[in-house]
Amino acid sequence: MGYRANGGWTPSRAWTVLTLASALVLAAVLPGCGARPEAVARVSPEASGDVRSAEDDEGTGFRGFVVRREGGRILVVSSEVKDFGAQGGKDEFNDAIWFSGAPSDAEVGRRVKVWTNAIDQSYPGQARAERVEVEDDVRPDGASRSEAEAVRAALASPAAVRYSPLAAVVQSAVYDAASAAWTIAIAGGGGEGKTKLRVDDRTGRVTEPAAADAPAGSAAEMYALAFDAYLSASGEGMGDGICYIAVDWGKMTLGAEDREAALAGLGARRGVKTVASTLDQLKETGKTDEYGGLPDGVLLRVDETNLGADEAVLTGSVYRSPKGGAGIRAALAREDGGWRVKEAQMTWIN
Repeated sequence: MGYRANGGWTPSRAWTVLTLASALVLAAVLPGCGARPEAVARVSPEASGDVRSAEDDEGTGFRGFVVRREGGRILVVSSEVKDFGAQGGKDEFNDAIWFSGAPSDAEVGRRVKVWTNAIDQSYPGQARAERVEVEDDVRPDGASRSEAEAVRAALASPAAVRYSPLAAVVQSAVYDAASAAWTIAIAGGGGEGKTKLRVDDRTGRVTEPAAADAPAGSAAEMYALAFDAYLSASGEGMGDGICYIAVDWGKMTLGAEDREAALAGLGARRGVKTVASTLDQLKETGKTDEYGGLPDGVLLRVDETNLGADEAVLTGSVYRSPKGGAGIRAALAREDGGWRVKEAQMTWIN
C-alpha cells in the first residue's frame, strides 16, 4: 500500500502497515545477540504514538542525537533504550532513522525532533523529514565546548569508529567541571558493544578510559585493546550477531589473573560475554554448527607476542567459520601511562 497526502492509503506498494512500535518490535526481535535487524515495514503516522505528521501539533516527534550527516540527510538515533528480551530479541534496542530534507543547522552532535508522514522501516529506518526542530545547544557554566561540540568530537574519533558501522548510539553526555572534561557514553546500534569516551574540554582530545578490570598500562589492557583491534580489523560482519567472544591463548605464558582481567576488559568494551576456550572445546560444548562454524560467537587466537619496553606487536587470527576467518597483526604503543593501538591490519583472509 502507498501513503497519500490526504491521509488515505492506496494499494500502490506492497508494504505492511504497522504502528511504529510494532515495526520496531519486529526489527528488534527477529535477530538475536546483536545481529543486524532486517525487518522492513511501512509505518503509518496516524497509527503511531511516536512519530506524527508535521501538521499534528500534539505529536511528540522522533527525538534523538544527529550522529551522521550526508548532504541533506541526517541519521537520528534515539537515546531511549527499549527492552525486547521478553520477546526473544535484544535487551537493549535504540530506534534509528535516516531523514532526508534536513536543514543545515541539524549538525552532527545536535539533539533534534523530527516529524514525518511515513517510514520505510529497516534498520536504520528511512523517511523524509516534514518538520525538524533543532533543540538549543547546551554549554555548561565554565565550559569551553557545548554539548554538541563534545559529542561531535567523540563521534569523529578513531575510538568511536567500531561503534558506528550501522548507527552509533549516544547514550549520554555529561560535563565535569572539576576535571574540565566531557564523558560521552556511546554504544553500537548493531551490537558492537559500548564505551565511554572522555573529551578534554580545552583541547578536544578524545581518549577511551581503561576498563577497571584492565588498568592503564597493564598487560591486561594491552591484550584487551589488541583483541578489540582484532575484531575491528577483521572486516564488517565478522563480529555481527555474537553473544560471546572466545579467546585461545595458545602458548602465551600470561598469568591467570592477567588473562581474566584482559577478558573482562574486552567484554566491557564489546558488551558481550568473554571466555577462554579453544575451537575443540567449543565443539565439545555444542557451540559449533554442523559446518564447524560459530553462529553465536567468534574465536580469537594469539599466535605470537613481541613485547618491548613501550611497544608490542601481536599476531593471531579471528575465526567465525571454516570459510570465515582472518589473520591479524596489531601494533600497540604505551603512551601517557596507557596502551594505545597504533595499527591493526589483516595478513590473510579466507
